[in-house]
Amino acid sequence: MSGYPDDREYDRDDNRDGRDRDRGNPDRDAQAVAAARAATAAPGTFLILNGLFGLVCVAGLSVPMVFQPDILIKLMRDVVAQQPNGPERRDMEQKVDDAEKEMQQNRVAGQIQNAIQLGVLGIGNLLAVLAGFAMRGLGSYGLSVTGAVVSIIPILTGCCCTGFPFGVWALVVLMRPEVKAGFAARRRAAQSPDAY
Repeated sequence: MSGYPDDREYDRDDNRDGRDRDRGNPDRDAQAVAAARAATAAPGTFLILNGLFGLVCVAGLSVPMVFQPDILIKLMRDVVAQQPNGPERRDMEQKVDDAEKEMQQNRVAGQIQNAIQLGVLGIGNLLAVLAGFAMRGLGSYGLSVTGAVVSIIPILTGCCCTGFPFGVWALVVLMRPEVKAGFAARRRAAQSPDAY
């Protein structure tokens, strides 16, 4: 027994019928796989789409945060220039000047810090994408659950909190007994010499 979801249930049933523990019932396995694929198709697709959206956001943010941080200062100056004259505008101009001075003094350190933060976001989104594919193909139950949990963490996948509902949905589906049985049946079929 591998400890994989629902292996024990299948082993009990197969042992009761006098069958070999590792073989399983091919018809029942095919039905379990079909049911699990139907249940995981939509949440898996949304994990993939959310992760891809997050990767696009990370790529877009890398330009002003890592490669050309001067763009942010220019953008802030443009926003301040549109404000009406007065003490608030002068205060905002002073803040932009201070931010520019701070950025120039710690430019490399800031770029490294931003690159690390974006790298973590990129890894989280990539994990969500891989988990979505694993979920849709019933490939790895552990990776599927990990990707769903990562998607629940705010701001780690997608844009802001878009991953939360998809991660919760994926976890709810992955915890269903028939889905666990489908993952176990798919794994057994992949190990079988006459895999379908």
